Amino acid sequence: MRKSDKGSAGEQKLPPQLRLPLRELVREALLDTLVVPGLEFVGEVLEEERTALCGPRYQHDSRRQASRAGSVMNSMSLGGRRVEVERPRACSIDGRELSLPSWRRRSGRDPLEQRAMEEMLAEVSPRRYARSLELLPTELKVRGIGKSAASERFVVGTARRLATLMQRKLGGRQLVAVMIDGAKALRRAIADAFGSRAPIQRCRDHKKRNVADALPERMRGLPQEIVSDNSPRVHLVRAR
Repeated sequence: MRKSDKGSAGEQKLPPQLRLPLRELVREALLDTLVVPGLEFVGEVLEEERTALCGPRYQHDSRRQASRAGSVMNSMSLGGRRVEVERPRACSIDGRELSLPSWRRRSGRDPLEQRAMEEMLAEVSPRRYARSLELLPTELKVRGIGKSAASERFVVGTARRLATLMQRKLGGRQLVAVMIDGAKALRRAIADAFGSRAPIQRCRDHKKRNVADALPERMRGLPQEIVSDNSPRVHLVRAR
């Protein structure tokens, strides 16, 4: 037998190299490390608040004004969705359910509306809203991530923002200019509300886009060049 044959026969064939999905493994580890203990901490805080209302468990107290009433599955806002958690209950001595302070803060829907508005303004469609959210551990039950829920939150959040803006008073303010996109209805509404006290400035970006859309493809950059402050044509006109 030749030496080369002996060497090749003695060589051990190594198994094919396996590629581990490190990115997915690290992501799952971070979720398990942060989200699950965070939810457990929320449960501990709620139990502490119930103890403050009802007193220590299994201890008789004639001055007690509330008692434990078990727990119920409920949901709280987390990462742009509703996550099911177990909520401890407390009732007064006359049977009225008492609200725990931290639960009122964590169960509000304002964070969901804010998240929906941010995603919609970032041009994320309601149909793709669920894909834009951070992943959560698979054992958590979530809801409120469908396109209907995302659209509803966006509408409600926009209505609230608009109502807040409408309540702002403009009396005593000196308007320098009102910038609009050129719509005739807006110009008429501004004139009816403020008269000649509100000079109207046409938005230059809207104007450039409108002019460029009406030009052939080879001339689309001409409006940008003419209207730009750094354009040599503008400096030439100003010099004249």
